[in-house]
Amino acid sequence: MPLHVKARLGNGAAEKKLIEKYSKVKDYRDKVSCLRQFMYAGTEKTIRHVVQNFNEPIFNLTTSGCVAKSIRLDILSALRVYYPLEELIGKMLGEVEISRDSEILKAYLDEVESWLKRTFKVDYLHERPGLKLAGICKI
Repeated sequence: MPLHVKARLGNGAAEKKLIEKYSKVKDYRDKVSCLRQFMYAGTEKTIRHVVQNFNEPIFNLTTSGCVAKSIRLDILSALRVYYPLEELIGKMLGEVEISRDSEILKAYLDEVESWLKRTFKVDYLHERPGLKLAGICKI
């Protein structure tokens, strides 16, 4: 039986292994795979761990060095499963992605980080890695 299923059924050891795995992974694609397992598990500890690591600097980079996507977008998308009526991670996220305005993005990230801290009562383990969510090239 997969770890995420065991964790969902209340197996604390499986939940701990999932958290350890997520913490060790630094590759974008592997991190997204772990994120999916976390969200399938859906335990308070796994979701809180993801939120604590919201600002982890994990990016999907193109061959030319552009940030195709930040893990933060995947985290916000995953949280929509549990908070489908929260406009901040639904409608507003879509609007921010379309605008590409750095001031709007900063204000949005400030609001998201505040909401995550309030909702999950956590402190972040990483500083915000700049204003990158998607589609930004290194200069």
